[in-house]
Amino acid sequence: MPQRGAPFNKGVRMVDPERYAARVIDLHGGRDRLSAMMDERLRAFNEVWNQDARSIGRVLRAHLAAEHFLTEFVAGTNPRLGPLEEARVTFSQKVELLPDDDPGVSFLKPGLRRLNAIRNRIAHRLRVDVTAEDRDALLGIPLFAAMCKEIARRDGAKPDDPLSVVEQFAMFAANFLQAGASPERDLWRQAAQDQTGNGPAAS
Repeated sequence: MPQRGAPFNKGVRMVDPERYAARVIDLHGGRDRLSAMMDERLRAFNEVWNQDARSIGRVLRAHLAAEHFLTEFVAGTNPRLGPLEEARVTFSQKVELLPDDDPGVSFLKPGLRRLNAIRNRIAHRLRVDVTAEDRDALLGIPLFAAMCKEIARRDGAKPDDPLSVVEQFAMFAANFLQAGASPERDLWRQAAQDQTGNGPAAS
């Protein structure tokens, strides 16, 4: 056992705190220059840290929920792929695994790509940056736009700020993907085929 007051690692040379602090100040060119440098670093740190955490959380929740059911759909309809988590398949790669010939989910691809781009912008720019262009791209998906219109007609309100539209699309896509991975998925596929003319006419 080391003696009281002795350093645990005898190979480390102990420094005198006061002399160390004085030397740091000296090496930085004096107290004023050190203080200015520390202020600038604090400003840069706060610029990164003081983000709108609630808005970031809303985007990340939307992305996570959509990815959860996207993974469920891809795994359920492609059992030969094996566990996607072990394969480290990215969100973008999962989107590309959605079948183009399935009208029940293929129409979601542009919106899912847009959602992923929004999420990636947060990672690269360290701020929420959901634009009117993002909103318009999502509302350009006809079935999603029709759903939003129906909700507005029913509820008498249509939240059209970009962030709310992102959330609405994520919920919409997650519901479709969840249904597409369920045993009843053929019913959803049939409904889409009936509307697109790619299947037998509804009775």
